[in-house]
Amino acid sequence: MRLYPVVVIPVLCALGACAHVKKRDYSELDIAIASGCDQPSMRFDDLRDGKARLVASQAVPIRVRPGVYTIGIECSWAHDAVGQCVDTRGMQGLQVPSYDLILNPKVRYVFSCDMEGKEYVIRMSENLRK
Repeated sequence: MRLYPVVVIPVLCALGACAHVKKRDYSELDIAIASGCDQPSMRFDDLRDGKARLVASQAVPIRVRPGVYTIGIECSWAHDAVGQCVDTRGMQGLQVPSYDLILNPKVRYVFSCDMEGKEYVIRMSENLRK
């Protein structure tokens, strides 16, 4: 019996070989706006998928398939102790070296950099999207 590719692919997908993720189930990466600055508080230095392919990160939010991603970020804008908007790009200690992060379906990940007291604080929060 001879099988043609047109028949084989639907059969494989029916058996679960095709891992389709609906767009509404994608993970979302976002950057918080620096309070009082109207500028993004962080920027992605490195954002790659599980196959080490670069993911475009200029426009946020970024919607991606769930999975393992390599992420490197740095603070870009924050307010200082006086409340002035400060460009923090390149400041020592305000970069997070690239690391692997598992992005779950329907979760929004928000990265932020803020001045708290006398120190800058880098955070990532997770919220389940509906």
